Amino acid sequence: MNTISQKMIIFDSIKLKVMNVDTVKIELIDWITRLKDPKLINKLLEIKKSVPKHTSNNKVFGSGKQLIGYIADDFNEPLDEFKQYQP
Repeated sequence: MNTISQKMIIFDSIKLKVMNVDTVKIELIDWITRLKDPKLINKLLEIKKSVPKHTSNNKVFGSGKQLIGYIADDFNEPLDEFKQYQP
């Protein structure tokens, strides 16, 4: 779901900027590394603890069946372009 094409809208003073999600993450990491205030660091740790952990095993059988609309009858046939490489 988090792809490079996702955008975030950031209100920077009066200007409205649309930024790539990965760019925002990098800016946040940079900002966090420069933090000196222990209270702010503790607040960030509390936020981190309150966010559910991401699990990568959320696969649901059959959830992608709508992604392919048509498969040609000769889909598995050898391609003419590769005949010279076939035995």
